[in-house]
Amino acid sequence: MNRRQILSTTGAVASLGLCAGIVAGVPGCTPAPAAEPVSPGLAFAIDQHRKVLADFTTSCLLFSACEEAAGKLETPQTIAAMDAADEAAQIDGERETTARLRLMSEPVLSLADVRAKADYLTEQARVFDFPDEVAALVVSLGARSAQAAGPALLSDPMADIATAYTVANETLNASDIDDADAVEAFSVAHIDPLRDRLLSSAPTPTTMAGALAAARLAERSIGQGDWHLAEPLIVTLRQFLEGRA
Repeated sequence: MNRRQILSTTGAVASLGLCAGIVAGVPGCTPAPAAEPVSPGLAFAIDQHRKVLADFTTSCLLFSACEEAAGKLETPQTIAAMDAADEAAQIDGERETTARLRLMSEPVLSLADVRAKADYLTEQARVFDFPDEVAALVVSLGARSAQAAGPALLSDPMADIATAYTVANETLNASDIDDADAVEAFSVAHIDPLRDRLLSSAPTPTTMAGALAAARLAERSIGQGDWHLAEPLIVTLRQFLEGRA
């Protein structure tokens, strides 16, 4: 199901909360307490996407109504109305795509930016079930975490397990092991226990170093199509952000 089909349902419109503010510091939204304001560039990108998404939603619902009317009574007038609504929806869809791509590429400059972008993009991903929004969130958080973590990485349970898991996988990939049984034995001993821990009870990062480790591993997992592992990592990132609010 594409974005246009999803937006033709009233449930998706309600889930997006297009009439309710959900991002702190964004014009037109109900503000939430924040230590610092959202940067103007990101606030503008979110606000613009919300506006064009509302237009696109209206166009999709209008086309759906016109299509239904033409199906019940096919006349030159109902067909013309359906074609006009279809063209309008296509135009608004292109505008929405442009605004969404700009938003996903907008850099984050502070923790307030991370929270704002996280709130908005995860809401989009929840409704559309598309990975691009979440991938953009992870990349943004990773970039911000890298700036904040600095050269000295503090001990963090997420940093420890994410690093161990990454090192184990890199060790296996760099080895000359080509025997299937030997590869399985290595995985059972060094990789599977860490993966099971990340899947079942991934620890919430306690420092920006841990958030960075989780973000890097999530981004790598997304790149490999391993959403099963990326999902709990993203959850821990959200918990970390909420804990710093």
